[in-house]
Amino acid sequence: MLDNLDINWNIDEKYLKVILPVGIFLFVLLITSSFTGAIVLTIGFMWVRYMTLFKASPNSLFKKKDLNNKEDFVKIILLLSAAVIKADKRIYKKERELVKRRLEYDFSQREVEKYMRDLELCLDKRILVTPICNNIKYKLDIATKLQLLNFLTGIAVSNGIMINAEYQLLAKIASLLNIPDRSFRSVLALFKYKRIASYENAKSKSKKKSYSKPRTSSSKIALAFIVLELDETATNDEIKKAYRKLAKIHHPDRVAHLGPQFQKNAKTKFQKIANAYETLKEKRGFK
Repeated sequence: MLDNLDINWNIDEKYLKVILPVGIFLFVLLITSSFTGAIVLTIGFMWVRYMTLFKASPNSLFKKKDLNNKEDFVKIILLLSAAVIKADKRIYKKERELVKRRLEYDFSQREVEKYMRDLELCLDKRILVTPICNNIKYKLDIATKLQLLNFLTGIAVSNGIMINAEYQLLAKIASLLNIPDRSFRSVLALFKYKRIASYENAKSKSKKKSYSKPRTSSSKIALAFIVLELDETATNDEIKKAYRKLAKIHHPDRVAHLGPQFQKNAKTKFQKIANAYETLKEKRGFK
């Protein structure tokens, strides 16, 4: 399923583009003793080969007008999930399980097993994030993009921490998908995690300290502004406007085409947006 889609397979292009057709030409020439016939048959063979690979390749996915159906979307998930999983130079079982649980909501056991094999294949290769995001950024609506980013962030912080390499990759994906920085920070605010530079700098501390800290009332208010994508100087009218806008974007019906798990995620975000709004209403005293 995932052959030739912005993955560095380390295949010698000379073999595919030069040596193979030359070999076919010489073989046909030896059999037929016809120079013209060898050329025609070689061209015909290479054309059939190209069309077969193209149709079998997910590259053909990007020829579609949109990518908002469930099965197409899972291909994007597998590729970008592999990139996020490998961002910290470690591959955790919990990260794989998170992807698997996501797939189990929408696909049969047989399909899930196939997709997980595809994920393992991706984990063995170098994923080129920029071409993937450039191919899909105009084919996904903002609600779908945010759900994708939410899922990838969940993978990154599945062990309770986020290292700089993971943060930078998520920020890059958000930027390539034309997700505003405020929206990116809003997604991050949904998760509890500790941000560290690298695992090497935290080895001695990771077993002694909890990654989650209780939030004070002031930090809760600051977080509410981040969730609503606002500055703390926002007026009451701006808060109301931001809430209505985000509630519309994150309504679960917007991602119904992606399956029940993403609807569940959308409901969670929708509720946190509502909670943030209620927090600021109580703080400011408006209705």
